[in-house]
Amino acid sequence: MRSRWLVVLVTGLALLLGLSTVSLGATRVGLILVGSMHDQGWSQTHHENMVAAIAQFADVELVVQEEVLDPMFTEVAKDMILSDDVDIIFAASATYQGFITVLADEFPEVMWEFTDPTVVEPKPNVRGYYARFYEGNYLAGVAVGRYLKQTGIALDGKSIGLVSSIPFPLTIRNVNAAIAGVRYGLGAEIPGKATWLGTVSDNPWYNPEQEALLAQTLIDGGAIALNSYLDSTAVIEVAEEQGVLSWGITRDNTPFGPTTNVANSIVDWTDYYVDRIQRLIDGTWDAGATWAHMLSTPLIELGPLAGFLTLDIAREVWDLQEKIASGEFVVLEEMTEQELLTSMDLLDGIED
Repeated sequence: MRSRWLVVLVTGLALLLGLSTVSLGATRVGLILVGSMHDQGWSQTHHENMVAAIAQFADVELVVQEEVLDPMFTEVAKDMILSDDVDIIFAASATYQGFITVLADEFPEVMWEFTDPTVVEPKPNVRGYYARFYEGNYLAGVAVGRYLKQTGIALDGKSIGLVSSIPFPLTIRNVNAAIAGVRYGLGAEIPGKATWLGTVSDNPWYNPEQEALLAQTLIDGGAIALNSYLDSTAVIEVAEEQGVLSWGITRDNTPFGPTTNVANSIVDWTDYYVDRIQRLIDGTWDAGATWAHMLSTPLIELGPLAGFLTLDIAREVWDLQEKIASGEFVVLEEMTEQELLTSMDLLDGIED
């Protein structure tokens, strides 16, 4: 394992002084990341948001392990429990769920949370949590479609490229929402082409070199915009180099695509982590699932719209964001909640 354990011990005074201290009887929180805490994406965001959450408590310690692929998860989690005596583990990958289902029985005193709203086998010490990224993906897609319509670009032989991890309901609904948003913005049909990092990489969420190759292949095949549902900025950077529009998730990617990155579905998990840790301390922690809508907790919103969009486009997207948040507008309304959680069907006109 390339990375060493990172233990963050934060008290109010230590935070102010930039020092770390160990306190007796502290609540211990484990965070397991599928990628690097410096990936400029998913794992970095979870790490930064968790550190910000821990800083709000006087007597909570954080143990972090990064770059944990699925085969490593059980060993890493057990080490956190047996060696670091954690009280709760936040596991930041949907694909960890199967391992947690087994470990939850072996370690019933430990609370487990993983990033997927679908809890396949409910247990009293297991919770799923996620944000509806697909709503932000849809909105950014609307902006892309409106911009393409405004510029009058010829669509014959063109497509929208989508680079994601592995096909399962979580990624499928985001691919569908991205294309549906572009079509709404265009007021016309346009085909989508999805490609999956998991077919060429051991880590299906983070491999910048392979992500870049997949992005370039889509552009060579006629993609005029790229959607990235991965953890690095590689797709955004290739789009910038090739003058192709882009949109992504988790963080504001505009520094990596200043002239082509339209918007991003951004999430901040800090408030969620504060709430869950406080509940653990208070003895009110509960199992179940959280699947947050746009502008709710955890907070997901559309990142700053690119300056090259007209004010009319921006206003329309902002208005649509508010309508989604209020429930007035429903993304992928043709699908039930259960279908969104379980469907493996791509919309018509999307190839993979």
